[in-house]
Amino acid sequence: MKAKFLVTFITALVLCSLIVAHADSSAITLNKQSYTVGETVTASFDNAIGDANAWLAIYPSGSDPYESYPATSKVWKYANSDTETAGSAPLAAGTVTFSTGGLTPGEYRCSYFIDNGYQVDNTITFSITEAGTNPQTDDGFVLLPMVLIITTGLILLKRKEIKAA
Repeated sequence: MKAKFLVTFITALVLCSLIVAHADSSAITLNKQSYTVGETVTASFDNAIGDANAWLAIYPSGSDPYESYPATSKVWKYANSDTETAGSAPLAAGTVTFSTGGLTPGEYRCSYFIDNGYQVDNTITFSITEAGTNPQTDDGFVLLPMVLIITTGLILLKRKEIKAA
């Protein structure tokens, strides 16, 4: 009986700590999941700890931490000022905009960092493509269903005419 109570108590304690840990994470959303070079990325954050030195950054996806990338492959701004100069008031929710003009096509992360350091609170991934590289649609894929529909309609009409005669 005591063992069963102990297991239940420990399970409840672990679940509660996971819920609290999850609730402490900021949420990041982007206005799109894919951008072309030169487009503006709008990153919104919510449920943040309200750190006056929190900042958001865009940098290439990969196993290396943010600080190992050269300055030309990343952009960043403070969460409370939308600039590279920190504001004075902490924000728990807000929006930061980034230009992708100097970034190369590829897979990227947008991360929310806390305490003016490199501790990541949350991250979201997205892609940047070269301008003008949207996939071309093949007209054959559009025309084929149309031809099939028209042909089927004509066959059905012809059968109706034959039955009526």
